[in-house]
Amino acid sequence: LEILKQYTYRRRCEKYAKQILSLAFDDCENSEIETYVEGGLPKSTRDLSPILFKDVEMTESDTAVPSHSPFVNAISGGGGYVKGQVSVVAAGTKGGKTAWMSNSALFAAQKGFKVMYCLLADLNPGQLKNRMFKHITGRKHPNLHDQEIITSIERLPVECFWHVEHGSSIRDIEVFLNSRKRKGFTPDVVFVDYIQAIDGDASQSRVGETERISKRLNQIAAIRGFALVVGSQVTVNPDGSLSAKCAKEIEENAALTLQLSI
Repeated sequence: LEILKQYTYRRRCEKYAKQILSLAFDDCENSEIETYVEGGLPKSTRDLSPILFKDVEMTESDTAVPSHSPFVNAISGGGGYVKGQVSVVAAGTKGGKTAWMSNSALFAAQKGFKVMYCLLADLNPGQLKNRMFKHITGRKHPNLHDQEIITSIERLPVECFWHVEHGSSIRDIEVFLNSRKRKGFTPDVVFVDYIQAIDGDASQSRVGETERISKRLNQIAAIRGFALVVGSQVTVNPDGSLSAKCAKEIEENAALTLQLSI
């Protein structure tokens, strides 16, 4: 137990230092840095008491945002997309990432959860609305009798982040989140479709850029407390297996990684 406590303390020190450095160099708001600084570290290994099962309280039911898939909700360990953590939906090109994520966004919004959808790739806000209509009706195009369904979609608690004129950086997404918060919209779940479409620092390799973005997405989810669902493109190998495309870091650190294969 003493050996375990020693290494646990070292890991906490390492994680704490990395978080401070990352926040400082990412030009974050001082309030976000203060959250980590004021939280501090255990002063010594003596503060790391062993966790006894009888002392652990049952978690509340609102620690996750349910997905549209009962199977995913059952295997996630939290009842869906866990709040404060990142879940990854991975697939190859045209492999169903957007279909899955938009369906989950619709389901969560219909259940009353506040949803933010970051459109970085194939869809604009109008096309996302059409995609949700298709999920509900099974049809691509509405007719004169579908106005009630269209109105119900328009009333859903869904906000879209979409930059049509240029690529979007992780900082753009954070600025949008802050602007929505000032207007009283704090999301329960954020969908990012998809990570490889986020602009990075051109001075780094794309692998390095994506790893930095991955770490920042994990920090954002932890700091703000919402569930973060990230689409990630993968490479389909000749043997049919899937490999992360420049984003191995986020899959390894995710609360849940779902690989779609069509």
